[in-house]
Amino acid sequence: MDLNERSPPVQEGFCGRHGSCVASRLPKRGLLLDAKDEEAQKDDDCDNHEHSFYRERLYGFRPAVVKNQSSSLSYRLELLLQRRCFMMSRTQSLSEQVAEGIFRYIIQEQLRCGDSLPSEATLAQHFGVSRSVVREALRFLSGEGIVIVSNGRCPRVRELDESQLRDYFTYVAMIVRLPFREIMEARRPLEVQSARLAAQRRTPDQLEAMRDTIHRMGRSLGDADAYVDLDQLLHRQIAEASGNRIIMHTASALRSALNELTHTMLYRRRNRQQLERVHILHEAIVTEIGYRNPDAAARAMDAHFGEALQFLIERQESVWRRQ
Repeated sequence: MDLNERSPPVQEGFCGRHGSCVASRLPKRGLLLDAKDEEAQKDDDCDNHEHSFYRERLYGFRPAVVKNQSSSLSYRLELLLQRRCFMMSRTQSLSEQVAEGIFRYIIQEQLRCGDSLPSEATLAQHFGVSRSVVREALRFLSGEGIVIVSNGRCPRVRELDESQLRDYFTYVAMIVRLPFREIMEARRPLEVQSARLAAQRRTPDQLEAMRDTIHRMGRSLGDADAYVDLDQLLHRQIAEASGNRIIMHTASALRSALNELTHTMLYRRRNRQQLERVHILHEAIVTEIGYRNPDAAARAMDAHFGEALQFLIERQESVWRRQ
């Protein structure tokens, strides 16, 4: 029997916050027209019937034209998902394909952080796979930082945090060992924009916290370890004052991953006079944020990172000359 002729799964199970039965809202056949373009035809020729069955069951379509093109954003998203799924389907395991289907459902239903997904049993029934495959798919999504899986509860969409970014930057810095200079070059525009936005959006309480940190930094110029910890705190306060969560999480992840390198590369090798120069720039950043002067705050932050990069370059050249 042709697997494509199998009857659709029973639409019953978990009822989510959108009210209707979740199983009936999972990606399924019929969302898109069955007209195939040339690329889709090539894919179908290469795939066997079973692979095609699972692919349609998991992703809910054959490559086709969207029925409703009234929303250009939804249309572009649908096409993006089509291409992503078909490009990956040949090399993915079944559990990874199920993970793609679940991820597609999260996007289509516009689930929010903390929202529940269907149970393992409902997902297994819908996708026509065993619960162990669904469990592996959920573990994959959990490792990607998309869902949280806990015993006795339905999986949930994970809250936004910086853990995945921190792991990535730690890998880049400690395992791949990209030059510290390259990482600082990437961090520079992020911190400059953070200072610019903080000058526009900071609250009186946030400004007071920054000024307190600056005061403590001035008393720690003789202790490089204490100073760098306070430096990390100040940059985190500026990022929070920016009111931009992407900047806040990315900058925080970078700082956490690079904390030890920052100690070693920038501060422990500086004398008190050099630290005093760094401190003057920190004071200028906070002063301009206090005056609500975005351009001046951004220039002060840019000068701060410019000097840090120049210090790294000079130090590296000094090492080369000794070799």
